Amino acid sequence: MQVLALAAVTRAAATAPVFGRALTSDPLSYFQQASEFAHGSAGKAFYWPPGTSMAFAPWVALLGDSHQTARIVACAYGILLVLAVMWLAAAIVRDRSITLMAGYLAAFYPPAVFMAGDPQSQIVAAIAVCCMLSSLVSAVEFRRWWWWMLCGLSSGFLAVTRPATLLLIPVPFVFIFFRARRHSTNPGAPEHIRRRERFAAITVLALGQLLFIVPVVAHNIDQGAGPTLATNDAVNLFLGNNRYTPLYWTSSLASGHRDEPFNSYYDNVRSQGDAGLRSAALDYVKAHPAESALRSANRARAFWGFDYYRAADLRSSDWPTAGVLLVLMLEAGGFLVAGFFVIGGTVGPFAIVRSWRVWLLYATVLLLWIPYLISFSVGIYHFPVMMLLLPVAAAAMHRVASFGVKTSLRAAFRSRALIIALLCFAAIQVEYAYWLVKFGGA
Repeated sequence: MQVLALAAVTRAAATAPVFGRALTSDPLSYFQQASEFAHGSAGKAFYWPPGTSMAFAPWVALLGDSHQTARIVACAYGILLVLAVMWLAAAIVRDRSITLMAGYLAAFYPPAVFMAGDPQSQIVAAIAVCCMLSSLVSAVEFRRWWWWMLCGLSSGFLAVTRPATLLLIPVPFVFIFFRARRHSTNPGAPEHIRRRERFAAITVLALGQLLFIVPVVAHNIDQGAGPTLATNDAVNLFLGNNRYTPLYWTSSLASGHRDEPFNSYYDNVRSQGDAGLRSAALDYVKAHPAESALRSANRARAFWGFDYYRAADLRSSDWPTAGVLLVLMLEAGGFLVAGFFVIGGTVGPFAIVRSWRVWLLYATVLLLWIPYLISFSVGIYHFPVMMLLLPVAAAAMHRVASFGVKTSLRAAFRSRALIIALLCFAAIQVEYAYWLVKFGGA
């Protein structure tokens, strides 16, 4: 309870300065879509993935569709995220002290604190992916149908919240065949009983996923958008892969850095619909493989750039420069500190003990990272990934506390792998800062 109380206090304090301000950008779009859902008027194809709006719509219907309502509910989801991280830590690490440490990290993690007052898909997606992995571990080990159902519901909802997470959809099915067999509640059962168990798990899991995915796809097909979860995927793919796309900061075209030649080109391609946008992007990648590979490599690094979500929001308001810089230092610094401990928990003397659960965690991180190498990538997209990695950071902090600071520092400096990993991470941040300044935070 103390962890949740601290989470509530930090999020309330961070939201207070912006509580009376109107929502802007993506949060405004999600809120408007939630209002449409609440009033039963969402008749057009979904441009924005509908999961975030689904999470807010019941509360908008109950409490009203003011922006302040959205901010209050967003803070509540921010507190729920802390619980989800603790559940994940308990499932992955199996250590009460590390679980508690992960909870404190989630409660105080500055990017999560400063984002909490906005209806953002990143927080909703982070809750869903934490629940998916936690319930998957329980399903594999305890073989109860309700864990498979919860895993299916979580992964299905995650897909309609952030379609870039679709690579996670098959992961639970893989475990049904390759891992669940080793954790049978009845190891001596005949093969036909085991087959029946696997069939039941597959059925329940698939139903949970399809419960969210099918209605969204069916709606978009009915509205003429084709079999898609959100029509902005085609736009994002095109913006990240055309002759006007920058080599590094590839999201700038989606953030207002557009000139007249690009606008004319974009309007011409967009007139051909989503299929035209996808075709133009794929044709460009095929015609320029080396350039496209370089962009993807750049996007891979940009994904791990520091957070500046609230600082960018405040910069566009009447906040003084000193206040904006303070928020930026907290957001970026919080990510850097967490990142250093994540690396410490991955390589070197403080590395977390490897188990199939930890490898599942790392595989999930990889699958969440891959889609952002294709269209465009900035630091905010790593938010759900960092929530997954907070238990790893907590494990490293726990080891440092156990060893003592002096012993830990000596051990860290003796680990070549750890030093190299930390230097590479620092270099990525310097590079990211350079392009952030160059493009003005696009």
